[in-house]
Amino acid sequence: MKTDGLIKVGEAARILGLRTTTTLARYEKRGLLYPAYKSEGGTRWYRKEDVEKFLEESKRRKGL
Repeated sequence: MKTDGLIKVGEAARILGLRTTTTLARYEKRGLLYPAYKSEGGTRWYRKEDVEKFLEESKRRKGL
């Protein structure tokens, strides 16, 4: 799979304001945010639009 239009897990974490990528793995386990693609080596790739939508929904739930 090509990763055109996708961002690596570290960039997704940066957009969400997270200190570590481990939190994104927890979000995946809880069914909150899934990577669009996982490489054979385990690198998680996300759609930037999905990450930004998740961020907006999170802010709305918190009343920000």
